[in-house]
Amino acid sequence: MVRRQGMQYWINFFQELAESGFHDGGYLDQELSRFCFLEMVQKTLDDISLIWNRHRIRPYRQRIARCGRPFMLHYMPSVFDTVDYGLEINENDIQVCERELKPVPPFPCSELIKELCICIMEENGLAQPQLPDEMRELYIFLRENMINHL
Repeated sequence: MVRRQGMQYWINFFQELAESGFHDGGYLDQELSRFCFLEMVQKTLDDISLIWNRHRIRPYRQRIARCGRPFMLHYMPSVFDTVDYGLEINENDIQVCERELKPVPPFPCSELIKELCICIMEENGLAQPQLPDEMRELYIFLRENMINHL
């Protein structure tokens, strides 16, 4: 169901969470959202990207844009007789960026929240859920546990 509805599913999901009073946008709610939902939201985005890049743009009589698959149009513009907007990047510039940018952390939330969540889950015999409704239950459980006991 999540795949079929795409990001609208998650927009509605988080809107309902906020309207229910379980997400006020504060630090704790943001971090718990990252812990509980970010992996699946990212998977949804990756799926949408894959589907979009592989779909075929049909030709039209009033041809403003090229037809074909977006992935192919981007990586092989000469085949479609269009402009290559790609830029050559100096290897030194790439190395500077790699040095200056922080690597993406293995876990999407802060280390403190991650450790607290794992500790609470272990104490209560909970596992990382795979379905959105189960993730919502875990989110609410962790949120209430932290608010009431910390």
